[in-house]
Amino acid sequence: MNKLLLTVCATGTMLVAGCSGGGASETDALKLGDTDLGPVSSVSCSTDDGLTTITIDAAEKTVVKVTEEEEPTVRSVHIGEVGSSDRALVFIDAVSATGPEVTHQDRRYTIKGTGLGTSGDANQPVDTTFEIDVTCPK
Repeated sequence: MNKLLLTVCATGTMLVAGCSGGGASETDALKLGDTDLGPVSSVSCSTDDGLTTITIDAAEKTVVKVTEEEEPTVRSVHIGEVGSSDRALVFIDAVSATGPEVTHQDRRYTIKGTGLGTSGDANQPVDTTFEIDVTCPK
């Protein structure tokens, strides 16, 4: 468990990126398990070396890395602060058997999957579903 937490923390540190962005659209949504984490206050997106970083400000800050391919692949999802007493989730494709489902049309991303989540006790992670539906600003 400590190795996983260390890997998650190190990966989360690497995900900090400067992005241009703007306000959220009315249809932007973020859900962790059965809990709606909205409203989404802003979405920012940047692309570098074939990876798009989507940063979502809501009740729990979220950072998603998605490949820029015809059929995109989710590389990582971080919702909230892993290791805190708040809700949190992490998905990293290198250590997960099944990746999230992602659709990308124009500037809109819809991502649904399962990651390792916590709610109140960081020592008791469980598989937790998540849904992300956002539009990157122009």
